[in-house]
Amino acid sequence: MASANLGQTFIDVKSQGLVACEGDLRYIAPSYVWGGISQLLLTKSNQEVLFRDGGFLNFEREIPRVIKDAMQFVRNIRERFL
Repeated sequence: MASANLGQTFIDVKSQGLVACEGDLRYIAPSYVWGGISQLLLTKSNQEVLFRDGGFLNFEREIPRVIKDAMQFVRNIRERFL
């Protein structure tokens, strides 16, 4: 479980959960416009679940298509973190 001060937080596309990292980590950073659609936000109430392996599977309907596509792209190029 991550602490309240998460530092840099990444999506681990292999474990399908969030990870917090303070050191150097190789990652892919997408650039996109949020738009007016509903977004999955990290909150105190969902933090424990999202930091577990498979945590994103509990919120499948709340993850925007652009993020799902980015996660798939990262897997396809054999990288791990988004």
